[in-house]
Amino acid sequence: GMSDFDYALLGLALANDKRWPEADRCTVELERRGVPYMADYLWELTQTATTQGFDEISDVRLLALEKLDKKHPGYIVGLARLLTRNNQGAQAQAALDNYINDPTNSEKDLSQVRLELYTMLRQQGDSAGCDRLAKSALNGPITNLLGYVQLVDYIDLSTALIDVPMDTSGRVEAPDEPLESFEIQ
Repeated sequence: GMSDFDYALLGLALANDKRWPEADRCTVELERRGVPYMADYLWELTQTATTQGFDEISDVRLLALEKLDKKHPGYIVGLARLLTRNNQGAQAQAALDNYINDPTNSEKDLSQVRLELYTMLRQQGDSAGCDRLAKSALNGPITNLLGYVQLVDYIDLSTALIDVPMDTSGRVEAPDEPLESFEIQ
């Protein structure tokens, strides 16, 4: 008795909880039902797996997205990330740039694609490329104003995402078997 939307939300929630086999069952059900937002659903799964550090799971979802819709903006971003991970940054940058400049994609929301390319250009120190990309976001139909704001107000948090060792100073030593020596006075 679940709706298509309920299945999609359940699949995303299960994936977010790292319960991938159960999320796969929801994906199969959504494919069987032929939902119109299947490409967006697969892209969300791909991003979730990437965030969790499951590159294999992410690659499988990206491959499924490729079979479904090669022109989906998420597929291009995922492909660029895969190429970057395989030390093919120039090809990744070219794929993103070609997608943005393709007139057939002018009606699509290019905010994620632009942000991915902007991040690459920023890491390379190409401020002229960043400015060009921000200006191009204002051309044509603006489908996502937040995407433009993210470019103009760009903050790179990647340097903050590092492992921080646990501070052990000032910690109370816990006994090995705490309940064995527990007494009430």
